[in-house]
Amino acid sequence: MALAFKALPAVLALGGFSALATALPAQAQTDCGFGVFTASVLNTSFSCVAGDKIYSNFTSLAGTNALPENFRFSIIDAAPQHTISTLGTFSGGAAIGGGGVAKTYGIGYRVSIAPGEPRVISSFTTDFTLTEGLNNIKTLQAILPPAGTATAIRTNGTAPSVPVAITPGATSVDFISQMVVSATTVQVTGWNDTLFQTDANVVPGPLPILGAGIAFGYSRKLRSRIKALS
Repeated sequence: MALAFKALPAVLALGGFSALATALPAQAQTDCGFGVFTASVLNTSFSCVAGDKIYSNFTSLAGTNALPENFRFSIIDAAPQHTISTLGTFSGGAAIGGGGVAKTYGIGYRVSIAPGEPRVISSFTTDFTLTEGLNNIKTLQAILPPAGTATAIRTNGTAPSVPVAITPGATSVDFISQMVVSATTVQVTGWNDTLFQTDANVVPGPLPILGAGIAFGYSRKLRSRIKALS
């Protein structure tokens, strides 16, 4: 367990997330829909709309492992929650003969409520799936405005984190999303970052910890596409 936790602070301290400082595009160019996008959206001016949200400023994180060639993500609109669902073969040391070190994969992105929409982003969760392995950690951290970090840890299966609240009134949030795959893990097959929203003038009630489960149902359907593309 210690090995995986040590990997996180070092990555978060790196300066590979400078792209988030750029201005949000005045108008998104693409409808996110249920499409599956390739890693080519990273480090570009790509942005898209899903429901009432604009997703932009996608970037890879300096100091992390390169995303797998079969990396894909889909933005799932299931209001009042939206989920970025990633799929790919995120392998650890066991996949290369064992005895290796933990691998860290990560992306950064911004989520904004579309102009004129009377809603705010209220909280977020994260989770992941894997074939087998120990000491795997998925984190989602809000860095602007700063908030806590959602953390999911699991031996097998899915591991939804406890929801983390965002500063009241936030209409745009920059995130760092990271997956630490331990040296004993064959592979992680994907992760979900889920955002919850409320009306701007309504105090939100408790959120279900398992609210992101809908996204994984859709993710399973996409895995066959990943196999075909890999």
